[in-house]
Amino acid sequence: MREIKFRAWDNKKKKIQYMFEVTQIVLSETDWQTKEPKFNPNYYVNIEKTFKDKLKASKKYDSEMREYPHSRSYKGIRILAQYRGLECGLKYAEAFKLVRGLNDLK
Repeated sequence: MREIKFRAWDNKKKKIQYMFEVTQIVLSETDWQTKEPKFNPNYYVNIEKTFKDKLKASKKYDSEMREYPHSRSYKGIRILAQYRGLECGLKYAEAFKLVRGLNDLK
């Protein structure tokens, strides 16, 4: 199941809030995925240089991983990063939805 989560970054000059998509760990044989609410990203982060690190870090959750074509497979992680990259002209990207951005121009 996909879910939308929020993450906020805050410093002295900017207050930013992003949404990102997460693959839920579901105790179910079907791992049903909903498409609502639809995640429509409008902010992308280039992860071309760190994608191998992302895959390496995901190995810490090896017991949660499944075989492709499951969304929680190593190939699924790669395909989603490539898909998000295609949306913004990169090889690999992470996608976010900017829901609040405040730039304090003092």
